[in-house]
Amino acid sequence: MKLFEHLEIETQGSCNRSCPTCIRQSFPARNHPLHKLRMPVTSKIGEGVKMPWKLFKKIIDQANDLGFKGSVCLQHYNEPLLDERLPELASYVRENLKGCHYLGACTNMDLINESLAEKLDGLFHQFDVALYMDEEKQVKREEYINSLFNKTKIHYTKGVHYYSHYYPSQDLAEVIKNANNKPCTYYNRQFIIAFDGTVLQCCDDYTGHFDLGNVKEKSLAEVWFSKKKRDLDSTLSEEGGRLNYEFCSICPK
Repeated sequence: MKLFEHLEIETQGSCNRSCPTCIRQSFPARNHPLHKLRMPVTSKIGEGVKMPWKLFKKIIDQANDLGFKGSVCLQHYNEPLLDERLPELASYVRENLKGCHYLGACTNMDLINESLAEKLDGLFHQFDVALYMDEEKQVKREEYINSLFNKTKIHYTKGVHYYSHYYPSQDLAEVIKNANNKPCTYYNRQFIIAFDGTVLQCCDDYTGHFDLGNVKEKSLAEVWFSKKKRDLDSTLSEEGGRLNYEFCSICPK
């Protein structure tokens, strides 16, 4: 089993927005039975919680010791600019993860200003920016953001929305049916870690449905090369493999 090629770390659990199509707004508690999976949560998961500096450094150091060579994203379903430590976190990655050839993050850029941009410019290779606003305002906002960055590339996503398990505005029954027999290999090379250290199988696995472990207690190698992880990736890579897992059997992707 090859080492992961993409490392995604959610450095804190908050977001300043409440986009209706974001899984943060509609994800239910893990103990809900299957027929209640579309029930909204009453409070946001991870709100106000930061990943400890010590744990973040441990993750980066272990990835470096494993010979990691790939890309790093310092964001998951959170807003990375809410973490005032972001410049220092990014610097630690650039200085200590020798095999990292790309450092990025997805952000709404609501909180950007000249001072923060100066600290981040050149540390990140790219920011993927989602501006959910009308076209006239978006053009002006893009001009302002572009003026702040000279070294870091800014890529605008144009407000694309992707289906998730809990997409609230559409009945996904037919979409799920069409996806059921398709192999799922997209995440076989990704290592995703939530703000509390929980290892996630994929983006929709918002609270760790597969119990892969927590990097507070296990090393990156112990999780990645575990029999559970190997079996999971192997099964999901087969046609119809996702039907072996309740959570994957209702995935629209």
